[in-house]
Amino acid sequence: MSPRIRAVRPEPGCRPHPQAPPAEQAVEVILARVATGEWALGHRLPGGTALAAELGVGRSTVREAIRELAGPGILQARQGAGGFVLSTDAT
Repeated sequence: MSPRIRAVRPEPGCRPHPQAPPAEQAVEVILARVATGEWALGHRLPGGTALAAELGVGRSTVREAIRELAGPGILQARQGAGGFVLSTDAT
């Protein structure tokens, strides 16, 4: 099971900065999952509620993180269909 954002010992390669705002921490966790291949090209992200619970943040924070990653083309959010990984070049 993936750690919550504020976990003391996050999984390897997934180390959000503890002083960063929650949305920025969520972006870091999502980028780590894409970069490590946990979420491959075309992967459908968990639903907003499920992802928020997994990360220990609110749904609006998850939406903000997805919007931030949609700008550079890493993720795509489709209303009613969910979020998808568009690019695995997350660096």
